[in-house]
Amino acid sequence: MLKSLPWAACGLFLSAVALGAAEAPLRVPQPYGGLHTVAVHPDQPLGPMRLKLGVSLVMDSAGDTGQPQARRRAVALLANLHGYADIWIMSMHAPNPEPASGRFDFSYLDKRMALVRETGSTPVITLCCAPDWMKGAAPGTTDWTRQAEPPRPEHYADFAELARRIALRYPQVKHYLVWSEIRGFWNPAQHRWDGEGYTAFYNKVYDALKSVSPEIKVGGPYVPIGKLLAAQAEASPIRGPYGAVMGGTLDVVDYWLRNKHGADFIAVDGTVRDRDGIPGDLFASEAFYADASRWIRSRSNLPLWWAEWYAAPETPGTYTGTLPHDEQAALLAQSLIALAPNADVALRWTPEGDASKAYEGDQESLWSDTRESDGGKPFPAYDVLDNFERCFPLGAMLRGEREESAYVGVLAAPGCIMLVNKTASDLGVALQGQRIVLHRYETVFLDDRGGRRRR
Repeated sequence: MLKSLPWAACGLFLSAVALGAAEAPLRVPQPYGGLHTVAVHPDQPLGPMRLKLGVSLVMDSAGDTGQPQARRRAVALLANLHGYADIWIMSMHAPNPEPASGRFDFSYLDKRMALVRETGSTPVITLCCAPDWMKGAAPGTTDWTRQAEPPRPEHYADFAELARRIALRYPQVKHYLVWSEIRGFWNPAQHRWDGEGYTAFYNKVYDALKSVSPEIKVGGPYVPIGKLLAAQAEASPIRGPYGAVMGGTLDVVDYWLRNKHGADFIAVDGTVRDRDGIPGDLFASEAFYADASRWIRSRSNLPLWWAEWYAAPETPGTYTGTLPHDEQAALLAQSLIALAPNADVALRWTPEGDASKAYEGDQESLWSDTRESDGGKPFPAYDVLDNFERCFPLGAMLRGEREESAYVGVLAAPGCIMLVNKTASDLGVALQGQRIVLHRYETVFLDDRGGRRRR
């Protein structure tokens, strides 16, 4: 146990340097040998903590298909987070809510909304995807291979009416995301995203929702901020260890901002994965979230939502779609360091794991598969999220380092400091004269007495 440390009086800032062996009695494996010093300084504020977390309850997460005890465990974990819970109206296991014009089926949404009430989460609805008859198909049919298609322009008003009816049915929902990843809005003739078509669609939906209640908050354009390898010419000026952001999606953001009828927040999504490859340093690549967020904030004062954010890649053949849970959790912690002073909301995609996959889940999973009798148990990533919000309440002044250490990530505020071991080896750390070992990919939260915080 560490001795008490004067966090509040000193402020918090990390400087990691390797010291000689004489000052490092801890035995630390190579290649990260030596002792890494975490120093405390009163300057380098990053700004106030503004990030609120949540999940997207897709793919039947904590749903009726789970084993009863496993589901109860997952529900308790979700309730403990006290965050946002996003529900899709169609696709991602959500059936067609309006199979034919004027014929509605809200049974799935009713069940999902009951789960949100059970956990005390703040409900969010993603208005995606669209019934097939709005795409020109015969009424009463649903072809899931066409789920990425948006409504035809002559049916924009019909989709807006569906959104209006949903808002009337669920008055407790105050936040709506319009569509997802601008899927289907592509101009093949000009080989670019159809920002004009999406914005016309968005405006119809925005007006319909605001007609129900001015208190409803509506956001878009929910674009996927794709990345290229850094050397490719198509890229925008936003670039770093993650590659470079493609200019086309940023053009959609700018067009939407200029031509929308109104908005209460701006939504995007992204991943550390390049379009054409995997970054060499995954931890350094988490800077993407800070860089992209700052670019968006340079364009708008609207609150910024990351409707999806992926801290680890899922490219088969390179990482076979998964990383061990300790590395997943460390990457998640590093991405939160980038998001905390720059974004307002971040939604974790499909928080339930899949027992058929390696490590019992994918890179977004927070708890194990509730279809298994021993499921519904937290993964390390869950503990990171839980401790993170407890450690850094909204408005807390955040501190960190200007130039990120290759070995240790840090975020700090009065009363708490988070340290992230970004290496695959145990790491010796000197902290205010005390010496500890961070195990491989370990994330620790220290309180104002120097002890490790516990959930």
